[in-house]
Amino acid sequence: MKRANPDAQGRLDHGPPVAVIDVGSNSVRLVVYEGLTRSPTEIFNEKALCGLGREVQSTGLLAADAVEHALSTLKRYRALCERMGVKETLAIATAACRDAKNGRAFIRSAERTLKTEIDILSGAREAELCRRMIRIYGERFLEGSDSVVVALELGLQVA
Repeated sequence: MKRANPDAQGRLDHGPPVAVIDVGSNSVRLVVYEGLTRSPTEIFNEKALCGLGREVQSTGLLAADAVEHALSTLKRYRALCERMGVKETLAIATAACRDAKNGRAFIRSAERTLKTEIDILSGAREAELCRRMIRIYGERFLEGSDSVVVALELGLQVA
């Protein structure tokens, strides 16, 4: 039987918060869940519009200013996670990092900044997760947070 959470009256203690980070082509998102449960509850959700993919089609590279903004954002996210007592951070990157010539170098820098490994999804895996989420959540998935995709991909297994 779960005990009451002393920090949140009326909530059960499901262990330490879990963070999910999505490094996307347009934005970098952090979602923190209160713990591992059957239906995880978001306790924090922030998105920064970094535009990592805006020049990949024309130059084949992540733009330098976008990389700087993304790394600064990831540094902030790491600090927020430390402050919230997050013990596990799960992270993925998608098309821009996968396709850009300097994508792997950016990911190495991002991993050092976050102090966690970032999984670069293949195009097929990213598409499959999107299809799965549309089947499960329909239009709600298309309108909102893609953090559920991240959680699914990284095996955020709930009790």
